[in-house]
Amino acid sequence: MQCNHNGDILYSDSSTGGDKYMQEKLIIIRSRNKFTKKYVAEYLGITPKQYSAKENGQYPFDSDEMFLLSKLFDKKMEDIFLPRSNQNGDK
Repeated sequence: MQCNHNGDILYSDSSTGGDKYMQEKLIIIRSRNKFTKKYVAEYLGITPKQYSAKENGQYPFDSDEMFLLSKLFDKKMEDIFLPRSNQNGDK
């Protein structure tokens, strides 16, 4: 995984599905803000295990969680999450 100074992914392996880009971007943003998974989970009101599963793409974030994450990271929601219509394999 490579990214530029803004945390944007410079390449993505579309063979693993469309969510890979989003998860990599979320992990980079969280890491750059020096937030632990536990901290973000508590901010969202979920367990660290639930957050980890969502960050790894096993379960989707709900709209309230996406809104809270955009607020926490001070980024637009679309800068963190791609709409399903723009994800590979989900057209």
